[in-house]
Amino acid sequence: MTLKLELADTDNAPRQNEQARMKQTHSKYPNVPCLIAHWFGTGFLPKAPGTWGSLATLPLAYCLMWIGGFSLLLICIPILFLLGTWASVIILKRLKNPSQKDPSSIVIDEVVGQLIALLPAGLDWRLWLLAFILFRFFDIVKIWPACWVERNMGGSTRQDAIGIMLDDVVAGVYSALIVIGIACIW
Repeated sequence: MTLKLELADTDNAPRQNEQARMKQTHSKYPNVPCLIAHWFGTGFLPKAPGTWGSLATLPLAYCLMWIGGFSLLLICIPILFLLGTWASVIILKRLKNPSQKDPSSIVIDEVVGQLIALLPAGLDWRLWLLAFILFRFFDIVKIWPACWVERNMGGSTRQDAIGIMLDDVVAGVYSALIVIGIACIW
């Protein structure tokens, strides 16, 4: 019995040492980049994390539009772009597989792209639905230059993170332009 306990303790020792080493190597606030990049855990939801990230953006966008309108939403987009790039750089450095340039769990790019798509929608629920559907379509299909950005931005962790963010910015711009066109017709 004693031998088994000693073996069990010996087996746990490497894992405990690894956890202690991880705590020492992380920054003072190790969860902040994870919260931002994975948008408060939505990037870890099963099946279609990008869609979950886009859906999780809608309450934020509504609050921003209700409190400060178009202007506040417009101010928040570059701030979230910069925060998302910073968080993505950190998450990409922590990954064990550096060849994975755009992990599906990083959804801050969907947040920024969805906010861009919602810019011209005001508070009209029909335009919000249209913006959501269009953004998901363009994010999945990756029409040029989004496909170019996704393929060619890379070579360093910072460039990979910018590429992660920019292809969704392009999808958001495409969506916003169509929403503007539809809004003019309505």
